[in-house]
Amino acid sequence: MSGPGRLVSLERVFARDEAGPHGASRGALRGLDLELDAGLHVVLGRPEDGTAALVELLAGDRPPRSGSVRIGGRDPARSPAVRRRVGVVGPRSALVAPTVADGVAHAAMARGEGADALERLGLAGLASRRVASLSVAERRSVELAIALASARPLVVVLFEPLAACIVERALLFERLTTIARGGAAVVLTASSCEELLALEATTWCLTGGRRVGDASQLAVGGSELSVWLRDPDASAARALALELSAKAELTQVAWRWLEGESASVVTVGARDLDLAALVVAEVAGSQRAPVLAIAPASGHRALRASAREAHRGE
Repeated sequence: MSGPGRLVSLERVFARDEAGPHGASRGALRGLDLELDAGLHVVLGRPEDGTAALVELLAGDRPPRSGSVRIGGRDPARSPAVRRRVGVVGPRSALVAPTVADGVAHAAMARGEGADALERLGLAGLASRRVASLSVAERRSVELAIALASARPLVVVLFEPLAACIVERALLFERLTTIARGGAAVVLTASSCEELLALEATTWCLTGGRRVGDASQLAVGGSELSVWLRDPDASAARALALELSAKAELTQVAWRWLEGESASVVTVGARDLDLAALVVAEVAGSQRAPVLAIAPASGHRALRASAREAHRGE
């Protein structure tokens, strides 16, 4: 059930996105429960895991197939007033004006504010450009500027905001933090967390349309254990984190993908590290996970295994 005063609330939501070619679905949410207050929130996952569907729901593009979505107590799909207070960059471009200046003016007219959108993110030089002449990165950056221009947003939801973006990172992060401190829920989706670690955000992930764990800056408090995986597409980390999150012996579960190394790290919190190691080893073995090493997060000692050794006994 929704907590009192929650800014964003999703209950038992089943939904598919329309982010693929010709409106085809790329992923789905499967019974998602979610409550968010004002602040910065990072959602790790791919469109196939439901991140695009989450963005479209919060934007009010359509209602869920079942379940409820509420922003400030109202359904964004049924409330134009709520949608005017949601800044969004979705998985598909929504910038259709002839020129960049026209696009900014149209958004400002619809919301009654935001004429200085480009200046705030250092993009004033694009104002005179025709939209058709923009590169993918320039177009996405203009859409980002428009999404962040509202003076009083309830929610800002951004799909992969750092992908194909020419906005200076420090300037973008400062703006996101200011909006969150002003009372909005700022929701950022990302398939990799590396560049978002500078934000003081609540971080969790979607896998297979379901929510996995919570963490702050992907740091797990107390005693910690890290599991290193050979993982070219982060699928092993997602699967391992999903099952580990249900284990009572563990206090927290977080993961991150090391894209350049084709590896990932799943970190768990536990009061008893030896017991946690047994739980992790049992789950990893049952999944035949490609474990490279299991070690305390301090790195003082490690139990190492090659992927082949991890699969021994197949």
